[in-house]
Amino acid sequence: MKDRLRPGGSRSMRGMRVGFILAAIALPAAAGADDVLRLKPGLYEITSDFAGKSGKRRHCMTPEEVSRDIKDTMTRINKAMSKDCQLLSFKQESRTAFSGAWQCKAMTIGGKLTVESDTAYRMTVNLDQGGQKMTTTEAGRRIGNC
Repeated sequence: MKDRLRPGGSRSMRGMRVGFILAAIALPAAAGADDVLRLKPGLYEITSDFAGKSGKRRHCMTPEEVSRDIKDTMTRINKAMSKDCQLLSFKQESRTAFSGAWQCKAMTIGGKLTVESDTAYRMTVNLDQGGQKMTTTEAGRRIGNC
């Protein structure tokens, strides 16, 4: 069943890539908007979980990344997803939280990003493909300079 959302399956990997694309693009938006808590530039350790598989990676968050604004970020998200997905909603819930939803050809994606402090964030992305649901979580914390 190639179209099922499952670890290792083609749709699963695609959904995971979309989720991490959202994280990579949305995080700088949350960090750079004028009325939100901003993340500090620096080296971040990122812990992720997808379908019970955990991993860690590091990312150098540059001053340019943390200075992007919401409009720029939404343009980048829509461009990255325009072939297969349509933005349903994007909302700034508070000065530390954002949520969004996209309808794609094969699935619905919804997510929430929370900036916990100027050195930590948490994100959850929910994938729903025909009633089969999976959640991806990601947490990042600043561990030093790049």
